[in-house]
Amino acid sequence: MEGAFHNIDSKYNDRERELINNAANMLFAEIPCLKFGIWEKGVCPLQIGYKEAYINIKKNGTGCSSYVGKVRQSGAQVVSLDTGCLTAGTIIHELIHALGLNHEQNRADRDNFVTIKWENVIPGYQSQFGKVGYSDATTFGVPYNTKSIMHYASYDFSVNGKPTIVTKVTYYSLPLL
Repeated sequence: MEGAFHNIDSKYNDRERELINNAANMLFAEIPCLKFGIWEKGVCPLQIGYKEAYINIKKNGTGCSSYVGKVRQSGAQVVSLDTGCLTAGTIIHELIHALGLNHEQNRADRDNFVTIKWENVIPGYQSQFGKVGYSDATTFGVPYNTKSIMHYASYDFSVNGKPTIVTKVTYYSLPLL
């Protein structure tokens, strides 16, 4: 991938647009082979199979979300970022999904490092903790990282205030956020 070009919804105010751009620039500064630029219809420097592709950052009332990886051959890959999602960490997290990375706790080898407490997960959110098989994703040889921006915190999606993720290895600890 040569670049990740984006369009930011006009529903964002100037401060929100600045937060999004600053977070995106932080991410792409860490990935030297990838550039982040503004998409303009008909003038897209990123061509995938002769078709334009870009990230469309939307304020659409659906929270914080993105599909993992490119879902269409051309056009917009929507990243939803509502007002409550506009922290650098959340913006970067969702952009990383758009680039193709899953949650850390979805790794096929996660059971070696953490235990998912299914009884504590809000009904309907179990998929947030499902494993992705070795044939569907790679770890790129990177060790499991409970501190990753792509890893949920211990109490995320808890139905009862009890942890949903518990570490197995004592030197690992999860943030309480």
